[in-house]
Parts: sequence; structure tokens; C-alpha cells
Amino acid sequence: MTWLRDELDALKPDFTKGGFTDELLVQSIDQTTDLVIQFAQIAEVIATMNNSDAAHEIYKQFELILERYNLPRTFSGSYKDFDFDFYKFIGHELFVSFFSFLIRENRWELIANLLEEGIYVENDQISREQGLVSFIYVSEYVKLLDSRKERLHLNQISIHADILNKRHTQGELAKVIPMQEFMDADCFLFLRSEFIAPGASQWDKWIPWSKVYMQKVPRYLLEASHTKYAEKLLRPLGIKNIDTFRTRLPDASNKLGKMFSNGFSYSSPLRIDPSTIASR
Repeated sequence: MTWLRDELDALKPDFTKGGFTDELLVQSIDQTTDLVIQFAQIAEVIATMNNSDAAHEIYKQFELILERYNLPRTFSGSYKDFDFDFYKFIGHELFVSFFSFLIRENRWELIANLLEEGIYVENDQISREQGLVSFIYVSEYVKLLDSRKERLHLNQISIHADILNKRHTQGELAKVIPMQEFMDADCFLFLRSEFIAPGASQWDKWIPWSKVYMQKVPRYLLEASHTKYAEKLLRPLGIKNIDTFRTRLPDASNKLGKMFSNGFSYSSPLRIDPSTIASR
């Protein structure tokens, strides 16, 4: 992953050269397509081969990208909050892509093992001290994309989601990581964060940035109608029994539906009767 971090460093926007900062960010994101494809191809092989050691190493090495989410511990000087937005967008996209392959291959035990681990961060965003963070830390707000929406007077709900949708429905990246698989993984990570801490605030949970485009019930929830399959999902989702699964799913569905609704009417993509979980 050192190579990936170094390549991202080479592609990050240079805000010192002038111009609209949000435009510089979008241009840099556009240049990462080949890099994300390279990472995805590695992740796909690991998931297909069920290589646990390699998967754990990739998960651990996300620390190299997360350290770019914030200032170095020893930094002193001026900076802007959006200086880290490039890494926050790509970090989320890479992490979700990684788990999309594990989910596609039904590597549920491996997924559980990974998500129960912390990721080391040298410079936590709050304390700026080293320590372990949960996977939730990966999904962060990208300020410049909201600035872009305001500057261009756009009516879209989420520029972040729009960019993800374009990348994963068009071109070569879409062939490797289709948008539906990406959204299913994004949704799964949200569900785990919601199930393990239902009382936490929205910003202390996984933010599924692709939610705006979610329309279908993820396949793993449909297959969870089979008891054996539902049982395999318990530990990955951070719950202990089927009753908890059925009880927490409606509330999680409602919260997901409200996300990015801006006070307007909404519908959740998780339109599933919880009584069907483990009903067969």
C-alpha cells in the first residue's frame, strides 16, 4: 500500500497554483481511475483466493491513507480543512471497493475478523495522537464537494454520490467495480456501524456516500431469508442473534432513508420485512 499512498501523493491537487479549489479536487479525482483499478484488481484476487493474510495486510495498510486525513503530528503552520479532501474521497472509495469483493465472494468470516480490528493512525483528527480507530474513521465528509455545489448552484443532492456514480457506471472502473456492488458494500458498512452503536450520532457512524443512488435491497439481505445464511451475517454485522437482526433492521432502514433527504420525503432502499430474516 506504500506504492498506492505515494501515487496518490503525486496526484493530489495543488491548491497553491490558483483556480477554483473544488475544480482542482475533481480534476485530481478524475486522474485516479487507473490507480483505483489497479488496487481493485489486487483486492479481487485476494477475495477470490480467500487469502486472509493478504486481506489483513491491506486492511492494516489503510493507515497509510488515513494519516493523510489530518495534519502530521509535528506540523506547525497554516492549512485549510479541505487540504485533506482528496484523500478522504479516495480513502472511502478504496475501502468500500475492497469490501465489495469480499462481500461478492461471501467471505463473511474474514469480513468479521477485519472489522473487529482497529486501524492504527499516527495523527487522529481529534487528538492528533497515535492510536487505533475503527473502520468508521475511513468515511469522512469532503467539504470541497459541498463548496462546489454552492459555487455552481447545482441542485443535486450529493456531488460526492454523483462522482461515485459516474465512476462506477461508466468506463473501465465500472467494469471492475459496478455501482450496485459498490453500493451494497457501502450499505453493509453502514449497517454494521448502526447495529453496533444504534444510539450514536450520524457523524459517529459510517456515512454511506453512495446512498443517494441506492434503490435495490442488497442481495445479502435477500439471501438472509435462509437461516444458515443469516447466521453467517451476524458476526460481520456486529450482532449476536437473529432476534437482534430483525429488531434493529427497521430502525437502521429508517435512518438510512433519512440520510441526504434534506427534510423532504424519502424512502429507504432497505424495503424488506424483518420477519423474513431467517424465515426459511
